[in-house]
Amino acid sequence: MTRTARICPLLVPLLLAWGIPGSAETPETILIRVTLGNELSGHRRADAELTLSTYHPDLVVYTGNGNADPRAWTLQAEDRNAFAQVLQQDLAAHRYETERTLPLIGVRTTQAIVTSLDSGVVSDRVGGQQRRGDVRRCWLLRKVENDWLITARVDDLGDSLLPTPPSPAPDTEVVEVLSREEQGWETGNPGAVADLYDETLTGFDGLQTARPETWKFVISGAEEWRRWLEKRLANTTYTLDRQVIHTLVGPGRRQALAVTRERVATRHRLGDKVHAGERNVLWLLTRQGGGWRVFGFCYNLRLPE
Repeated sequence: MTRTARICPLLVPLLLAWGIPGSAETPETILIRVTLGNELSGHRRADAELTLSTYHPDLVVYTGNGNADPRAWTLQAEDRNAFAQVLQQDLAAHRYETERTLPLIGVRTTQAIVTSLDSGVVSDRVGGQQRRGDVRRCWLLRKVENDWLITARVDDLGDSLLPTPPSPAPDTEVVEVLSREEQGWETGNPGAVADLYDETLTGFDGLQTARPETWKFVISGAEEWRRWLEKRLANTTYTLDRQVIHTLVGPGRRQALAVTRERVATRHRLGDKVHAGERNVLWLLTRQGGGWRVFGFCYNLRLPE
């Protein structure tokens, strides 16, 4: 793609002075707004090239199906090429007259999480029928040189937890990777854990909620994660009891999602006190070099009992 979401650096101080809506605006949040503004503008102008220019080639797109519980999500596209086909069909069939607000923009170094609310009218280009186009989304973005590009998104994300159908048997390859990750913690081997993560890792603490607007950004990039693991596992021992309760793998086996339920016990190597608790974890995985790697996680995700 030749067009990218850019903004002149000389305009940043002026835009800050104008007080663009949102809290704690920075040059990076302004650039992220430009990216998501161009993404929406492409829909409104039926310009697929403009919309696609805001996405990274290693894109993954999920559909939330109106549910905040990731066990109800489905996989829409495993890369930008697959998404391009979906987008072109959509723009050929529908006309968008929608606006977008961004309740959350969270940035940590070169990674970002955003939630958006689109509202307006979507019209059928053939029959002319109209419907409300109200959609809530969650986005992950990565800074590549001077541009913020979309790496993942969840469409039709619900703001509450709804019942989900029983999950099928977990995918054996995904289970094997998460088992190796678990063993790395228990053996105190930071490399065994870190090597299972993609360099573009994004990590969150869900703080016992299912709403991204309340999550805490804790990790940006595999190097930060590796340094934290080396320091942590040098002083603390871990015991994990991990159960993979759900997996979703794309038809091309390039992207996957998993949910685990875990009991974790930790003890400082110089003491006897044990801290224990239970948590749910959302995992986002991508296939790199023939094997699965984790590129995103959210600890302490709230799920129905």
